[in-house]
This record gives sequence, structure tokens and C-alpha cells, in this order.
Amino acid sequence: MLDQKENSDLSFLIEAYFNDESRWICLKKGDVLIRQGSPNDRLYLVLKGALTASASTGDGREHELFQIVPHMFVGVYSFFSQTYKSLLTVTAEEDSGLAYIEAGQLDKIRKAGGSIFEEFVPVIIMELMHRYQQTLELNMERERTIKKLLQSEKMASLGQMAAGIAHELNNAIAVL
Repeated sequence: MLDQKENSDLSFLIEAYFNDESRWICLKKGDVLIRQGSPNDRLYLVLKGALTASASTGDGREHELFQIVPHMFVGVYSFFSQTYKSLLTVTAEEDSGLAYIEAGQLDKIRKAGGSIFEEFVPVIIMELMHRYQQTLELNMERERTIKKLLQSEKMASLGQMAAGIAHELNNAIAVL
């Protein structure tokens, strides 16, 4: 049995789809689970550890977007959009354990009635809300940092102006 949050909606899905130990993997710190732009037909559930999701920009720089902790899902977009292509690079920040289901094996492992997409709507919504919240927090932190930088630049400019005025006053006083 997995160590999981007490959430009756998700515990059913976790029990039904993620308890097969043959579909569990371990990552060491620094291991890359999926790379941006690479194929991914799996939906992962983080059992333990922590991962980071990042994206590369056109100039090749990596930008960390959010943290992934136990009881969160990875590969939500590629799995449920059925593009099976990762938008992000996911890297283990510490030794981590994950369980997964593969799109091609859904019929074999399916244990509940209804469509898998209907069953996982709470997961999709929860992941979207979590990512939105993390993005909002990141943007607020950036805004605070920009305000501090602007204040520092103002103070530096004021200091340069004061030094220039003092220099001019000293020149005038020296002439007198």
C-alpha cells in the first residue's frame, strides 16, 4: 500500500492505478525523469522525494517553474492531451520514488468504470491549481525582487548625484 494523503477521491485512483510495484521506479538526485520535447506516454505519481520542473527558452537558458513533491502527478499534460510529448524537463532534486501508468496499457490495468479521463478530472484540476499557485508565488517573488532592484538603483543614482554635487561645491569653495 502506498503512503498517501487522506483524500477519498484520489485514494481510489491511487489504489486502482498506482499500486503495481512492477511500475515503480527510483531516481537518484540529479537524474532526469523526462526532457522537454521528448516523448512521454506515462503519468507518474510521486511517492517520495522531490523533483523540479523546468523549461528551456530559445536562448538555451533553463528556468525552474515549480517543485513536485509526494502525492503530485508528473506528465499530466502529455498524458491527458494525448500529445505524448513533454513540455518540461523534470529532474530529481533528491532520491525519489515514483509509480506510473502508461497510455498503451490502460485497458490492461483499468479497474474502474467510466472513462479514465473522467476519473482523473480531479487530478487534472488539482495539478492546474497547484501549478497556478506556484506560478503566482513565483511572479510575486519576482515583482518583489524587481522593486528592490529599482530601489537600489534609485539609491545608487542618488549617491552618484550627491557625490557630483559635493565635487562641484568643493571646486567652487576651492576657487574662493
